Amino acid sequence: YMLDGTHPGARDYLRHVFRTMREEWQCRYFKLDANMWGALPFGRRHDPQATRVDAYRAGMQAIRDGAGEGSFI
Repeated sequence: YMLDGTHPGARDYLRHVFRTMREEWQCRYFKLDANMWGALPFGRRHDPQATRVDAYRAGMQAIRDGAGEGSFI
């Protein structure tokens, strides 16, 4: 499955996961792999007006927000 970066629940989930890794596990370095899946041209998005790039950027921003300042992504 893939997470839809335009869906508020998906963004909340990403923020929560990365915040947990930062605060509880003390991670500051995050290596992402295969995160292009949310930008592929098939499927439906929560926001039908959003482009693939919009969805990708929204998901990445949620990750950045959860990882916090001082983290390396």
